[in-house]
Amino acid sequence: MKLVALLAASCAAFSEARSLQHGALRGASILPPRGPHDPKWGTESCPCIGISGVQGEFTVLIEVNKTGETTNAQYPADVGSFCKTWDDGLDPIHCQEGQHPGKGNDWCAQPWCFVDACNCDGIPSPPKVSQMLPTVVYEGRILYYSYATCGGEDRWTVDHNAHACVLAETEEDCMDQKDGNCVWGETTWGEKCLGWEAGGLCTDLPKQSEWGDHDCPCIGFGDVNGTLRIPVDGATLEYPGDLGSVCRPWHMDHLPECVGDNKAEWCNDPWCFVDVDRCTSVASRPSKYLPDAMWNGHKLYYSYETCGSKGPEPDAPAPAPAPAQAETTAAPAAAAPAAGPPPGP
Repeated sequence: MKLVALLAASCAAFSEARSLQHGALRGASILPPRGPHDPKWGTESCPCIGISGVQGEFTVLIEVNKTGETTNAQYPADVGSFCKTWDDGLDPIHCQEGQHPGKGNDWCAQPWCFVDACNCDGIPSPPKVSQMLPTVVYEGRILYYSYATCGGEDRWTVDHNAHACVLAETEEDCMDQKDGNCVWGETTWGEKCLGWEAGGLCTDLPKQSEWGDHDCPCIGFGDVNGTLRIPVDGATLEYPGDLGSVCRPWHMDHLPECVGDNKAEWCNDPWCFVDVDRCTSVASRPSKYLPDAMWNGHKLYYSYETCGSKGPEPDAPAPAPAPAQAETTAAPAAAAPAAGPPPGP
């Protein structure tokens, strides 16, 4: 229901979205450009999204046959966060030894990653709506995938994603494709049928929402079915797979200080993960519980401030040792609160 509401809201805001692009063709990015990065993270104009370097599993949908029958499969929790042949050896129906096309063959061996369709252009072919994680949202928008941003060839969509918008060749067919959730028009890839976001329906986030501050939005995948395993002080804690994707008090009932009758006050404070490159006016810090985690090649950061909260007080007990000097980015007008328990992995 949440996804339906989001799509309905997006449809209502179509005119606003077009004006936000200032006349740009559909498929042109509405986000500020990022600096150059390794091709592992996609192209500069269509970067991969997702948190890499984390432990855990996501439950994904795998197509069984062309009738639309699917089955569940377990993929690593950082699936699609960078360019890799993610299906090779993992897809239980098509990409194991002895299957068709089989491990190391055809589309099983093609690299791809998840992308934000509203920040994706300059690649040979448009991104497509994810069938693997169809209910997942990123900054309020549905999730897309791309082989092209990874230099791969999309040999999968034609035979295994029959409802993909790009398969409709006329405007009339486009209206019926994917239950009407496609849009036809001129794009940076020519006249095409595309998913709403790839087709230019990219509404802006409000100044403040469950996705944080407009100028420092939460990242990560919301509503994902999965688990993250976080090492904390010699123990391994399990958090939901959508950890840090929106503003919530994620530590509640997870960290030792947030379990039982005497919970720390800061346990109720909401926070989320953020992209430090986009948080120039909101305080953020690098994650301490997930030191190897990255977002598009950059160290993973978190923020209480983007969610309108303060976080732990300076004298709050820290459940895990912190570095002697933590790297911090802060708004010019207000320093970030001193680090207590790291907010989130």
